[in-house]
Amino acid sequence: MRYFIFFTAIIFTIQLHAQSEKMTLDEMKALGRDSLIAIAASRAQSSYPDFKTDLFDRIRVKVSRGSLWVIFEQVIRFVPRKSAFIYDMSVNLTENSIGTGPIENDRELKDFEDYQFFKPTKESRKAIEFVLNAINKDNEIGDIPEGKLPDDTQMTVIEKSDHYAIEVDSYSTVSHYKIKKGSGKIYDASHKHYARDWDDKDE
Repeated sequence: MRYFIFFTAIIFTIQLHAQSEKMTLDEMKALGRDSLIAIAASRAQSSYPDFKTDLFDRIRVKVSRGSLWVIFEQVIRFVPRKSAFIYDMSVNLTENSIGTGPIENDRELKDFEDYQFFKPTKESRKAIEFVLNAINKDNEIGDIPEGKLPDDTQMTVIEKSDHYAIEVDSYSTVSHYKIKKGSGKIYDASHKHYARDWDDKDE
């Protein structure tokens, strides 16, 4: 069994036609966070009709390498068995482009148009609750108070037949471990630290 997480290796980019006169980075920043999010959402919906901001529980506006981005994220991404969904979307307002990072779990879709946004279900919420409870009971992994991750952190929960494969990614650390279904036992834990790109900052 296998799964593929396309964060940086595979990014689908759609070039958008500029609908207004090109603005400088400073001019765009002057519009303010709410206006930038509204513009990004409008552009996203023009290419993805089923896009809705309420599908995401975190929206970031940031400047990275001279570009202004609006990033729509699901903080905890639950990936059911034999599924392929879109969980995040990045809108580059400077370059007029959209990037998405689909996550595939033992399923590959031939056409990009077949990917849909993941919509949380009763089953996915129950599984996430089980995972969070298992983490909070463990002495080595740490805890997640009230089930809320830090602003710089994102979790991916990949469902397998007998366990959940977990990835927790922050600005400086990425952790991998597995949680046994039923018992909640955590095993095969590993952690990797890396340097943060200091040009990558939220506005």
